[in-house]
Amino acid sequence: RRYALVNGLGRPEKIYDIGKDYEPYGDFDLNAVSRKMVTFAKKGKGKKNSALILSLDVYTGKTKELASFKELLKGYYKKGEKEPILSSVQFINDNDIIVSEASTSSIMRINNVMRRPEVKMIISGSSAFSGTEYEKLLYMKDGDFTTQSSQSTAYIDKNEQVSKRQYHIVVFNTGNADTSSYYKYL
Repeated sequence: RRYALVNGLGRPEKIYDIGKDYEPYGDFDLNAVSRKMVTFAKKGKGKKNSALILSLDVYTGKTKELASFKELLKGYYKKGEKEPILSSVQFINDNDIIVSEASTSSIMRINNVMRRPEVKMIISGSSAFSGTEYEKLLYMKDGDFTTQSSQSTAYIDKNEQVSKRQYHIVVFNTGNADTSSYYKYL
């Protein structure tokens, strides 16, 4: 339940406790401008609790619940789908994040994560979002290639400047025991 801020030499400078009510779950990323970290957690004990996005203010050490995936994906849960398996999160800019979700092999863009989180885009090889209000957010595959499955992470490649409104998403596909590969989406 704790995170540490370490200096360049690896020495812990500050220890943060997200509280006894939360169980850390998955990855985290730090917004360098606001000095706030986002991470995944579950409230309380047990696997039936919904996955949450939390923020941690590295100045004050205070945590705040930003969103529950049961609220962000209401239509998905109404269909009786299983709990998301969140594996990675990364800031795209100061307000928006990209999330890798393994149970549906999906990559989601969530805008305004610190104020009013809203799912804005989904890349998925699964039919889990068919027949829900999220179907209109799905990006369609253009070309003949195998869609990623069981990805372990997705991140924005910030080394390649494309344009202000475009970016590359890199996805690591670990779905096959014999080989691993990555995909790069524009």
